[in-house]
Amino acid sequence: MILVINFFERMLTIRLVGRNHLQIHQFVLYFLDQISK
Repeated sequence: MILVINFFERMLTIRLVGRNHLQIHQFVLYFLDQISK
């Protein structure tokens, strides 16, 4: 599961080149919250 998280975060971060990184992190946390339910 953690590998999937890292993959998503890395992919999104590279795509936006670190811009809006906080939003990306919040999205990842939200995504995880949905998966765990």
